[in-house]
Amino acid sequence: MDVYSILKEGLRGEGSDKMWCITKILSDAIEEFVPEKQKDVLKTKVYYGTNGGHFNRDFADKVIAKFYYIDTTGVKHQAPYWTEPEVKLIYDKVKGNIPNYNFYDFEVTLNMVKSDNCNKLKKWFPQASNEELLDKLVEEAVNYLDDADNPYGNEKIWKYLNS
Repeated sequence: MDVYSILKEGLRGEGSDKMWCITKILSDAIEEFVPEKQKDVLKTKVYYGTNGGHFNRDFADKVIAKFYYIDTTGVKHQAPYWTEPEVKLIYDKVKGNIPNYNFYDFEVTLNMVKSDNCNKLKKWFPQASNEELLDKLVEEAVNYLDDADNPYGNEKIWKYLNS
């Protein structure tokens, strides 16, 4: 996703043709001349400026791909841990508890929570089935987002991972 696409989506195409022409020129120049790391920082800032602190598909996929955990036998488990349809079924059950967050915010949070807590939960609940562990991870994810005193307001997961 380039800067042009981020702006076009975030601004819903509003603006003059001339503005979009210039935006495309600048976006192409950024893609060609700016180093990758700085380009990613710029895209994140532009996205946040037009969309606020909530994930979309592209930003969620990029963040989730960085998550992993190493189990007690030394095996690395790389996120994503669930398919999008699997997470969607879960999200549909809990979205009323986290009304300030979208599906992608929840998907990121659920994958992060598994990366951070999977080994701990298996240690605390050694007899738990995979379904029971999933229920605990979902509860952890909802609890993480439903946190009235966090310093990030309703942009907690975005700001935690993009600050």
